[in-house]
Amino acid sequence: NLPPEEWYDADHGIDYITQLANSIRRNPRAVKAPDAVLYDLDSMLNVLTQAKDRGLKWHLQVDF
Repeated sequence: NLPPEEWYDADHGIDYITQLANSIRRNPRAVKAPDAVLYDLDSMLNVLTQAKDRGLKWHLQVDF
């Protein structure tokens, strides 16, 4: 059974993604494809910024 979904304020995601991206920029060898990872993080940041502007919460779901 999966735990219940949790939804977060956009600011929480913006802070997390910004810190993660900054960490990768400081140490690009920490990931296999830093440019691709930073591109994806920038895309997520754009979505979270739009969510914040609209007063929406967010939820991240990963499909393997």
